[in-house]
Amino acid sequence: MSIRDCLQAKTGWKEDNKERFAQDDNLLGIGVGLKERHGRFSDELSVKYFVRTKKRDGLAIEEIIPERIGDVATDVVQIAPMRARGSFTMSMRPGVGGCSGCVVIPGLNYTGTLGLGMRGYGSLADQIFVLSNNHVLANENRSHIGDPVIQPGTLDGGNPQTDVIGELFDFVQLNFEPNTNVPNPQVNKVDAACALVYRFGDFSREIFWVGYPKGWRTRQSVEQAVADGNNRVQKTGRTTGYTTGEIAAISFDGWVAYDSGLAYFEDQMLITPGNFSAAGDSGSVILDMDENIVGLLFAGGATHTIANFIQDVWQLLSPIDFSDHIV
Repeated sequence: MSIRDCLQAKTGWKEDNKERFAQDDNLLGIGVGLKERHGRFSDELSVKYFVRTKKRDGLAIEEIIPERIGDVATDVVQIAPMRARGSFTMSMRPGVGGCSGCVVIPGLNYTGTLGLGMRGYGSLADQIFVLSNNHVLANENRSHIGDPVIQPGTLDGGNPQTDVIGELFDFVQLNFEPNTNVPNPQVNKVDAACALVYRFGDFSREIFWVGYPKGWRTRQSVEQAVADGNNRVQKTGRTTGYTTGEIAAISFDGWVAYDSGLAYFEDQMLITPGNFSAAGDSGSVILDMDENIVGLLFAGGATHTIANFIQDVWQLLSPIDFSDHIV
């Protein structure tokens, strides 16, 4: 069974079950990945249903979910609800990927992770930028271009008078809904933003403990790696530091809770185990074990972490161009 067969089966089931997907509060998401047996990944691809509980109204969820969608196997995995992940907490000059930082919000102490230092392109080729999430650098759409960004974040003692390293340069708008009972919600692809760094040397292109990324993988490349069983990944984040995990699903569709409301995401990746990340790790860059970037971490729960495909980040967020680094 190919990865494309599974993706088509997932899409078909969603189209035929829009109302159920919107109204079943036990079904938290659906994706594609290797089938899990007794806590271990097998070599069989499947459409994966992610649920709050595996037993409801006296029935095992496996009795409700079809065993197959056409020729494609299905799998049911228990998952905790997803929430945006709000360590490296000290001041660092130069800052490195994985350290604490955020946009300045008067009266609010918080932080996230500054994931990656990058060069711009075109007329911005001589400028330095840092990549993170919208909810870390743009306060869930509420900040303005030019607002100051500090390292470390205010929760970790960052001082807006002395610790500013740059300013908010660009972010991808997040779309929120009042509840999950929406058959056709506004779709989010990424939770991403970048800041312009003022001074050369204030932020490095290095990720702590990982080193300098060798390149990045396209969505298709990541999908094929998962299909081949190469699903291990790594990251460095402000709270949990360096961790490794496994991609449990690709093309995951589901809801994520934010302070501003609920956001529906499509075509994301899910990573296990639950301790791969924690609150404050949002904005961490996720890499495969060959040090190629695959994703941008933005949320998680007790059992899984959720991340954007890095290809979607590059396509939707200016001014970054990594086209010469595809692997």
